[in-house]
Amino acid sequence: MRRSAISSYFSKSSIADLEPFIHKRVELLCDSLRSQSRKPPVDFHALFLAYANDTVCAYSFDYSMNLLEYPDIASNWKMTINAIASLTPLIKQFPWIIPVVRRIPGWFLRATLPKLERLLSLQARINLEATKAIEHYRDATDHGKSERKQVETTKQKPRFLHQILESNLASSEKTAERMSQEAFSIIAAGGETVARTLTTMTYYLITNPPILAKLRQELQSAQPDPMNPLPFQELEQLPWLTPIGMTMMNVLHNPIVYPSPQTFDPSRWLDLSPDSPENQIFVCYGKGSRMCLGMNLAQVELYIAVAAVFRRFDLELYDTERLRDVESTRDCFSGEASKGSRGVRVRVIGEPEQ
Repeated sequence: MRRSAISSYFSKSSIADLEPFIHKRVELLCDSLRSQSRKPPVDFHALFLAYANDTVCAYSFDYSMNLLEYPDIASNWKMTINAIASLTPLIKQFPWIIPVVRRIPGWFLRATLPKLERLLSLQARINLEATKAIEHYRDATDHGKSERKQVETTKQKPRFLHQILESNLASSEKTAERMSQEAFSIIAAGGETVARTLTTMTYYLITNPPILAKLRQELQSAQPDPMNPLPFQELEQLPWLTPIGMTMMNVLHNPIVYPSPQTFDPSRWLDLSPDSPENQIFVCYGKGSRMCLGMNLAQVELYIAVAAVFRRFDLELYDTERLRDVESTRDCFSGEASKGSRGVRVRVIGEPEQ
């Protein structure tokens, strides 16, 4: 029921209207990469996480975290997300930990358990946004206005939360606590999944020069001017750009269906029919009632970001190892690299001419 209340928010038509906004975010992404490249290396996970979180927050809650403009804050945000991932298995087994820790003063947590303090601070901020949204909704209702109309004229409130408040969900599903849980899931999942995919793509493209060369040639042909980006509808038709995003770690490593599944081989997806076993079984977004709600938003974010970064920049890895920094070795709700990982770090070695 809750899914049906917000599914239209992430529909294809809604995300299509959002495309100009995503292009602007990608411009900020490229500006941030160019700026950070003056003091290499660049932590690409932090960079892409900033891009994904700024995008999903600005779209869903009408405010941006501005992580792309402040790399130091983006680095702290990455540590917050890592803290959430590392604490998730523990909290799932001992759910009483969070209510108990909330009683501890913030200053003490910052000094002793900074990761946990970041998590609680994020939850508190989201809860405050949910409370404000409820107050605005009640005020609008009291004055005989629909919440949607008030949003269109004032744009004061988090839009994702309004979608829930205007739905037919039961009142118990519209409390500040319940809505903040939903919002927290959107932020955590909508940022980390896109960032991890982009980071992994970057690693495998740089370490496979022949494949990178084919992608670059394709992008240069389709987009002669690197500063004049293509619309998503044209990008998703590019033969090499599309399968680049389909070759992901730890997704359906069945050698019967996918020979040499550990090999980064985007060509395996070329010239396949929609009914082929490879396409039918490929379910990185899930299927049915549990399919990823943000699939359409993620697809547009991925296509536009990959096209922009690899059309505009020549990159090389810096002290990055596959087993240490890329392979998933820990189950923390999502797959995480080893505890000793230094991240996928990259240096910009040039910007191709037009």
